[in-house]
Amino acid sequence: YLSAIAKYAAHARHVLDRFHIVQWLNEALSASRRRIFGGAPRDEIGRALKVKKWMLLSAYEKLEHRHKLLLGRLVRTNRPLYRAYLLKEQLRGVLHHRWHYLGSLVRNLNEWCSAAVRSRIPEMQAVGRRLRPHLDKVVAGFHSGVKLGLVEGNDLDDDETLDLVELAADGRVIEPRSGLGQYLVRHWERVGLLEGESLV
Repeated sequence: YLSAIAKYAAHARHVLDRFHIVQWLNEALSASRRRIFGGAPRDEIGRALKVKKWMLLSAYEKLEHRHKLLLGRLVRTNRPLYRAYLLKEQLRGVLHHRWHYLGSLVRNLNEWCSAAVRSRIPEMQAVGRRLRPHLDKVVAGFHSGVKLGLVEGNDLDDDETLDLVELAADGRVIEPRSGLGQYLVRHWERVGLLEGESLV
């Protein structure tokens, strides 16, 4: 598709969004877990990680305290998997930070790629090698100011959050406070039902 963009939209800025990079990380972490435990885990730690693999893929700050404790106990018993998990969380942190100086972003991305390639974890090495040639596209995403990938809670301003809370509580937004709320009110018939199921 890059050749088509170059031909038909020469002034377009190519952006690599953080949602897809985190997807690469989660795929790599899952592949590491499968490789390390070789299919059917035989010990208690392996069985627990197989059952609770969602914990490895979840954002650390969104886990309940008891899940954080369990994850720490499970992952620390296997250093390569723990290193892979830390690499995933480190890059996720870099990608979700609100950078004021893009030079710092580039430096942190380069440092992460170097750490991933040195990690001796084949799946994370592959992500580091895949990402490094495209750092300019990651920076372009931050520079453009466009919200990329899925909207997260901390990407909403207070008025957007209030509109969504009202929508979830009452099934409608009576007096929208934000552009998002106004959009929902104007287009509710179109967006309110998705394949016959209510949005709220």
